[in-house]
Amino acid sequence: MILNIFDRNESRFLSILGFSLGLRQMALIMFAPFISIYGKSLEGQTPALIGLSLGIYGLTQAIFQTPFGSWSDRYGRKIIVIIGMVQLLVGLLLAAVANHIYLFLFARALQGSGAISAVAYAWIGDRIPNHKRDRGMGILGIIIGIEALLSLIAGPFLYKIFSMPQIFLLCAGIVFISVIIVSLFLKKEKIEFSAKASFSGLLAVARDVTILKVSIAGFTTNYSLFASLYIVPILLERELDPGNFWRIFVPAVFVGILVLYFASRQSDSGFFREVVVIFLGIIALAGAALLIDNVLLIATAFLFIIVGYINMLVILPANITKLAGSGMRGKTTGYFNTIHVIGEFMGASVTGILWGIHQNLPVVLMIALAILGILLIATVDVKRFK
Repeated sequence: MILNIFDRNESRFLSILGFSLGLRQMALIMFAPFISIYGKSLEGQTPALIGLSLGIYGLTQAIFQTPFGSWSDRYGRKIIVIIGMVQLLVGLLLAAVANHIYLFLFARALQGSGAISAVAYAWIGDRIPNHKRDRGMGILGIIIGIEALLSLIAGPFLYKIFSMPQIFLLCAGIVFISVIIVSLFLKKEKIEFSAKASFSGLLAVARDVTILKVSIAGFTTNYSLFASLYIVPILLERELDPGNFWRIFVPAVFVGILVLYFASRQSDSGFFREVVVIFLGIIALAGAALLIDNVLLIATAFLFIIVGYINMLVILPANITKLAGSGMRGKTTGYFNTIHVIGEFMGASVTGILWGIHQNLPVVLMIALAILGILLIATVDVKRFK
């Protein structure tokens, strides 16, 4: 068992936090592939506004990542995680009643304002030692991945049976369960607030070139996923009913989780740079495949983009926590996640704008960003990740 490398308290912590975050992720993933299609039914919609509705979640995530990380340094991880989950819940309820694109945009923005990813990564950094942290994040990724798999299987089937507003209500119920789990089963931790975790501390993080390079790699990964979430459903809509998208999602998550086990071990063993370059290369090649008018090739490319995303979603944050002291983890992961989730916003919104000009433009930009990420990661100092 992979969990045998952790003591009892670490295993319990990772399992409970992973399950609750997985439920949260499930609530977000279940409807995401259908937004570019659902948006066409809303009053006042345009291609750019539909893209913005997919990506604005990332913009508000970016705005609130660093404040949430900072507040968790001062007030504790648990209470901030709960607050962020409640904001997501309210945003889902509002999306369920929105019939105009602008109200839907506000609902999506509210969902994103519950920016707890950085807090969760910092919490793991507090509880899991450096030499086990990649594997700890790997366990978290596997748990979240399994729940994401269930969501990706269920989403297309639910899309056939229920309306999107009903799916939003179901997702709100799922988030409510995650709030209960965190409230009842995770202990409130001791707060070790440091004077370094102040505004001057944030400036020190922002000046760190290695943190910036890893953060840009995260930006590129998120940009690619959300650009493809806009592009691929439209390209496949005529040949593959949205209710059958599970045929892509299921193998993608299975492969992603399988690869993650080996990739996280290699990253732990000192090959972080090589692992990240490989996944960025996969994303770039998959992006190139989207330029070819072939349904099977497009579906396969989307599968590999998801595989790359799943692995980068775990490996990058795990290594970011190694670059910060305990009093700075919230700030550091907040900074990383700010840049990381801006990729969600830019990937969807820029793609929506460029799609209206020519459908190849957003794909070319996605490939260029992946190549930029490769060039930056290839120059990081690997000694800092030990």
